[in-house]
Amino acid sequence: MSALNDFNDELKNTILTDGVIESDPASVNYSMAIEYGARLTTAEVFDNFIPGPVAGEGKNRRRFRVDGYQLDEADQSIHIIVTDFEPGEEIRTITKSDAENIFRQAEHFVEICSEGSIWDRTSSVNDQPELSSYIENSLETEVAKIRFHLFTNREISKQLSELSSKEICGKPADYQIWDLNRMWALALSAMGTEEFIIDFTEFTDKGLLCLKANETDEYEGYLAVISGETLAAMYDLYGSRLLEGNVRAYLGARGKKSKNQGILNTIREFPDKFFAYNNGISCISTGIELEQDGDALYLKSAKYLQIVNGGQTTASIYVAAKASTNGFSPVGGISVQMKLSVIKERVTAEPDQPDQSAALEDLISKIARYSNTQNTVNESDFFSNHEFHRVFESHSKAIQAPPIAGETTKGTYWFYERARGAYNSRTAFMSGAELRRFKIETPPRQKIEKIQLAKYIHAWEQLPHHICDSGQKNFKKFAETTLAAWGESGARYRTKEFFQETIAKAIMYRRLEKMVDKAPWYPKGSGYRQGVVSYTIALLSHLIQIEASGQGLNFKTIWQEQKLGSIIEDELMRIAERTCQVISAPAYETVANSKQGLEWFKNEGCWSKLKETHGLSLSQAFLGTLMSRDEVVQGQRNRQHEARVNTEVDQITEIMNIGPQGWAQLRGWTEANIPRYGTEADLIRQMTTSRFYPSPRQTQVLYRILRESRDAGFGL
Repeated sequence: MSALNDFNDELKNTILTDGVIESDPASVNYSMAIEYGARLTTAEVFDNFIPGPVAGEGKNRRRFRVDGYQLDEADQSIHIIVTDFEPGEEIRTITKSDAENIFRQAEHFVEICSEGSIWDRTSSVNDQPELSSYIENSLETEVAKIRFHLFTNREISKQLSELSSKEICGKPADYQIWDLNRMWALALSAMGTEEFIIDFTEFTDKGLLCLKANETDEYEGYLAVISGETLAAMYDLYGSRLLEGNVRAYLGARGKKSKNQGILNTIREFPDKFFAYNNGISCISTGIELEQDGDALYLKSAKYLQIVNGGQTTASIYVAAKASTNGFSPVGGISVQMKLSVIKERVTAEPDQPDQSAALEDLISKIARYSNTQNTVNESDFFSNHEFHRVFESHSKAIQAPPIAGETTKGTYWFYERARGAYNSRTAFMSGAELRRFKIETPPRQKIEKIQLAKYIHAWEQLPHHICDSGQKNFKKFAETTLAAWGESGARYRTKEFFQETIAKAIMYRRLEKMVDKAPWYPKGSGYRQGVVSYTIALLSHLIQIEASGQGLNFKTIWQEQKLGSIIEDELMRIAERTCQVISAPAYETVANSKQGLEWFKNEGCWSKLKETHGLSLSQAFLGTLMSRDEVVQGQRNRQHEARVNTEVDQITEIMNIGPQGWAQLRGWTEANIPRYGTEADLIRQMTTSRFYPSPRQTQVLYRILRESRDAGFGL
């Protein structure tokens, strides 16, 4: 129980951070929405969560309240979030009546928005005009389901196992409670996400008839057939949480109007031939329950079922099922083949192998990758396990950040979470003293996730409109840029200076977030913070580029001090105030009028408008802090030299680590698959001896051969 108490204390301390007014419920609820929203975004429950309070009185003085929302393109649902913060030290219980009373406030908000009367209500705050307008104008035509979420740091009572679904404004609605125990389980998950269990007997009596097809040390393979009705019902219940992250981003990017018409046509015209015409779905799971009934094998349940290929098929069947009328189901006669890969437990976190979450994510990523080789899914969709992240992670473990003057006396480490949940997996089995020491050396506030990394880098690279899109889409853009520059020209990514500079950008971004939250000019709870912060840093970068005559921001100083100086903070806040005025102005011209509110921030036209109309110049005080042009040029030369040396060292290390026996295996493999001739064949043969040491030029050739062979399927 003490571990849960410690988690509760840590969670409350994070929520009641600097700038939060504990006596102001709106301030606390906003901070809680941000913290829970960030954790659930990391877990891929959400992808584009927007915090922001709406509260007031509706019909008959009924209270209404909402603390955040998300529009989910993948399953056409709208997520409505409401919070419940318990400030006391003791962990308290939330009862069914408590939860229902809180949810009723969110329901009433939807009701008065749908009829357009929210604009007539006297409210204490309404910082979600975009959400209010969307519900009023689009609920009937564009929303298939409403999903209500309650964020609480209380524990659910034994009587509160679940809340029944119902209809709100003619739309089906379901209810989720993210209580303290559920968030704790999420933090401890080796997957870094909630490993929910799908019970197939809820949809079909015995479960799914299946056949065991394959087994290795890492996974078991099964083949099954699932009916269209069952697949649609599962998707209706769990929504886009069934879709592996890359698939969700891919499907969402296509938009609701781009549903695969070929699949829908087959459903309508040839439902009996759907099994023959469609490729089916490929799934992964971290554990299953089977039952043998005579000669038949049934799949009863699956833990953390994820569709890694076939998201378009699933969504199309769901859309068709929702179109049913007069009791007729257009997917009633449809059967879908399902390939299921069950990841064995040994791959998950163990006390003596706390970083096995990376191995689990890597295996799942590979299954997803090779399941999608016949579809238009780009290489960037599988960037999560690219070498870039392994290099950055190795720097995070090796490079100690300097102590902060006046705050800390010892250096600390930044923790790069290459695999989701890696930080919690690392700490899950530590003793009390060991855990306290680890959190002092590697504090939770210095954890960086991959999605965040892309955001910090893109802000300085002047791509704020990408950041304001969903986290997955921004990460994909970052992947495309990094992959294009990878190799010799991208060797700078391997340098210690790149790591330190990126941490400096993280420090800047995070500090500006806190300053903006407390600024008197910032519309509290508007959901604009990400836009204001991203566009402000991009504008600072742009102004240095055009006004500073080759000078540059001194990221080395920020790294050394582990914080921003007062002059930089003042400059950022001066720019941020003007940025907020420009990008949140009511008149957004033609483009913005068709893309209300936060959608405008995602548009490159918003960035163009800011650059054209900001009317700012850098202050003399700030210009005096910049690195000289000569220092910038010398820094670039140093980075290039370090990058070149690092690349050579990495390459020679990798090819020598294989050893003569490994090169003998590769020699045989190349002869059978990709024959090598001339000097390339001679080099491979030389590497099968223990006395040959290649030159730098030969190292480059051998490294290329090794990478090409691995890409083509060679493995030791």
